Amino acid sequence: MRAGLVAVALAPVQWWLAQCGQGSDVEWMSASEQTRHARIAHAIRRQEFVAGRFALRVLLARHMPGTHWRDWQLEAPEHRPPRLRACRAATRQGVAIERLHLSLSHSGGLLAVALADQPVGIDLETPQKPRMLDGLIDAVCTPREQSRIAQLPPPRRRAAFDAMWALKEAWFKRETTGIDLAMIAHLETVTGLPAGVPHNGWQAIGECYALALCVPTLQDRVVEWHFDDMGTAPEIVRCHAEYDGYAPGPAWTEGP
Repeated sequence: MRAGLVAVALAPVQWWLAQCGQGSDVEWMSASEQTRHARIAHAIRRQEFVAGRFALRVLLARHMPGTHWRDWQLEAPEHRPPRLRACRAATRQGVAIERLHLSLSHSGGLLAVALADQPVGIDLETPQKPRMLDGLIDAVCTPREQSRIAQLPPPRRRAAFDAMWALKEAWFKRETTGIDLAMIAHLETVTGLPAGVPHNGWQAIGECYALALCVPTLQDRVVEWHFDDMGTAPEIVRCHAEYDGYAPGPAWTEGP
């Protein structure tokens, strides 16, 4: 994996499972992954877990030449992001796996995974999730975010909120803290930033989803996107999330 690369892959859960082709066999998972898998009661949730663990390995193999997805061994710590344990090919290549970070998210039958050489968070939102929008906007949005959403026509507000929420959740995933409900309304997000303006995130907005990626900084970094079996390519925009406000400088003026 070349330095500075951030890799993201998005595909339907069933597409990932078809690529895996392992059926009910989960022997390729680590002991901690198998333990987590065995405790999942719901069949759909078990499929999502298997697809996520496979997708992370595929993304690693795509960006670590000379490795196969089965070479990668992951851990599944409770209430923490997936963690790399080892790679059978890594010692031969001198791959510093302790520098690699992983994140995943699933929603509405879709699954997204991310890989970076710095802390990374990814979140995926789909309109299948019911939301009491007005109450949520008041609870989790900053005053500027509330104003931006209020200026939109009502049919567009849900999509705007989902994109904003995805970025906030990706920020918390990057921090590995879980969502802090006392803090979230102080986490300012902005989107549509032009090139050259400091930012720490990207959003991919598709017809039926909002995907957000957050790292400490995306300056001088390349994001490589993989969209498999997803139809029309999404709109991809630069964005930023920062606690207690954001001052992007004179190169950018915030719009409505």
